[in-house]
Amino acid sequence: MNADQWNQRYPIGTPVLAYPGVRPDHPLAIAVRQRQTDGMHVDLGDADLCRALTTVTRTPAWNLGHGDPVVSVEGYAGGISLTHVVPICGSQCPEHDHRCLRSPGHQKHICRDEKQKGTESCTWDSVAKAVTR
Repeated sequence: MNADQWNQRYPIGTPVLAYPGVRPDHPLAIAVRQRQTDGMHVDLGDADLCRALTTVTRTPAWNLGHGDPVVSVEGYAGGISLTHVVPICGSQCPEHDHRCLRSPGHQKHICRDEKQKGTESCTWDSVAKAVTR
């Protein structure tokens, strides 16, 4: 997707998952998660490179001099490649401090997270504001 296409679909303030370093499917991210799971030491620089931000866009997308489209998000200085930014629903869970990570426009207002509060995840109706288990 280029910057113009992004800007037509997603206004400033769109909730997103942003990966400033590497995406979670990158071999480095996979290796870091495996080392953490195995209880092994992970260099802080590597762990930071693999972080994900649940945030919102703060600028329209634009093209860098070499042509790659980027967008700025809250909580990060500079632009992040559009290949590392995923729009999400962003609806707030009515009982916990997390947001819906499903894509925008999902069906029936049924929101859910990805195990944000330990071993369980929440599902809620964004209109009725009710959590189901």
